[in-house]
Amino acid sequence: MPQTRQLAAIMFTDIVGYTALMGEGEQKAFQILQKNRELQKPIIEKYNGRWIKELGDGVMASFITVSDAVHAAKQIQEQCLKSGEFSLRIGIHVGEIVFEGEDVFGDAVNIAARIQAIASVGGIFVSEAVHYAVANKPEIKSSFVKTEILKNVKEPANIYEIIVEQLKPPTTSRNPINKKITTVVKKKITVPVAAWIIGALVLLIAVAVFLNKEKISANSGVQTLAVLPFINESGNADGEYLSDGMTETLTSNLSQLPKIKVKARTSVFRYKGKALVLDEKLSEAHNSLAYVLLYYDWDFAAAEEEFKRAIELNPRYAVAHQWYANLLTAMGRWNEQFNNSNEHKN
Repeated sequence: MPQTRQLAAIMFTDIVGYTALMGEGEQKAFQILQKNRELQKPIIEKYNGRWIKELGDGVMASFITVSDAVHAAKQIQEQCLKSGEFSLRIGIHVGEIVFEGEDVFGDAVNIAARIQAIASVGGIFVSEAVHYAVANKPEIKSSFVKTEILKNVKEPANIYEIIVEQLKPPTTSRNPINKKITTVVKKKITVPVAAWIIGALVLLIAVAVFLNKEKISANSGVQTLAVLPFINESGNADGEYLSDGMTETLTSNLSQLPKIKVKARTSVFRYKGKALVLDEKLSEAHNSLAYVLLYYDWDFAAAEEEFKRAIELNPRYAVAHQWYANLLTAMGRWNEQFNNSNEHKN
């Protein structure tokens, strides 16, 4: 298949909390996905963009000019905020890309995807190249965010955010999937505050355990579980005890579930800060690894191998079939996607 190279601005968008929404109900999740398409496609076309493909709940598009990409991103976020039904993260980078048929490749694609992954909820994060390309546009304002080491990118990248005055985090309860809140801890957590947080967590877990223990014990096939140590990402070493306290609280309260053995704190804390080896015989492990490879590493080939292994181990594992179908759809392999769906139904 012939390849063409050209300079282009690449934009990635991603629905915040979509995986959690899938767990709540597929029908609702697919409705959000359809609304996302209906919102973005006309705006991308308006700014002379090219809809490349969908990657699960994400969208990749290319633009001839950087300003078109930024204007499109701003309008998409504005319309998303008005709808109040879901939130997006958007990342943009400009560079040389390779067009092959209906797909695109290149370092610029990888960098744009990485930038989108670290964008704030409802935000538009861009590379330094994009920042300088629109610096002389009075209607576009940006501010420096941080220097980030992006995966599979050799040099640290300076990240900027496009300022959109109308964009403020939605507070209405109409937004069903804006559940992930990123908090930057700027001050030392005091002991009384930390105690209150842990106390509230204990109470919530205790109530949940009490209300659901019979249902969990009756329907769950899980016999043993472990609560792995939480990681303190606040940048404040003094807050380490809070993350450890949350681990201990969850371990203690989950141990109240009947017929389920919970690993002791001393057994799991040795894994703190360490990577774990996946069980090669567990379908769920391969499926989870495939998800990370697809949506975080953008390694399609490796993700496909893991999805296939998950399905091989458990042919009736619905989630693996669904996520594998998303991959096949994103790659335009419609016949294989159709066959995968039929195999699952059978």
